Amino acid sequence: MHSHASSERGTPFDLPSLARALTAADPRFVVWKGGDDLTAQGDLDGAAPRGAWAGLREAFGAWARDQGLTSAVVCTDALGMLILVGLGGEAGERLLQVDLVDDKLVHAVPVWSADDLIRCATLDDGVRRTTPGAEGLARVLAHRRDALGARLVTEDPEGARALADRLGLYGPLALHASAVRRTGLELLLAARAVAAPRRFVGALAFDRARRACPVLPALAAGRALPEPLDTWLSRVARANHEVTSLA
Repeated sequence: MHSHASSERGTPFDLPSLARALTAADPRFVVWKGGDDLTAQGDLDGAAPRGAWAGLREAFGAWARDQGLTSAVVCTDALGMLILVGLGGEAGERLLQVDLVDDKLVHAVPVWSADDLIRCATLDDGVRRTTPGAEGLARVLAHRRDALGARLVTEDPEGARALADRLGLYGPLALHASAVRRTGLELLLAARAVAAPRRFVGALAFDRARRACPVLPALAAGRALPEPLDTWLSRVARANHEVTSLA
């Protein structure tokens, strides 16, 4: 049983091949969203603990080079994740995006981790991906009004429960789509955010970095180069992003 494909417009890149390369590079990597049909996705949503990130970056660069891309960018301006971008050469005007999440943060509070998801994953055709129910629960926790996530939880309650059992109070509250449960989840997240002010202040610092970041707006605006390649890469490098030539 697989999850439903995302309604997001697909990508010109071979994401199944990339997902297989990253899965082979580290057994701690898992596609946490949209793994059922990667050809329908606009980017690759992965999860992996921070200890796996360096090796996965290398694997991403090697795969991108083999695909004829000429540059790679590393962005750390999104809280709790590493964003890898491939571009240039065969990519044309398009940007290839891979997100690597360690702790999924909501209101600066971790709601699930890569370690949680890897224990609720299957290996299929060389790609490690969450079960449909686990994907659904992870999606609901990330975005409480994710309708597809709620449907996946309903269709695969066993898979959803397997992840919920690892998440303390968050799991039972997210398992049910009622307004009362959703409000309870929001209140719990808000209370835990207030109880950890240092973490909340750190999140505000990341928010300031996001506003100055040239990479995140380009990804949000359709994953297309906003200006000539060399000009954009120079601006990205000046914003303290790691830029690597793959040529």
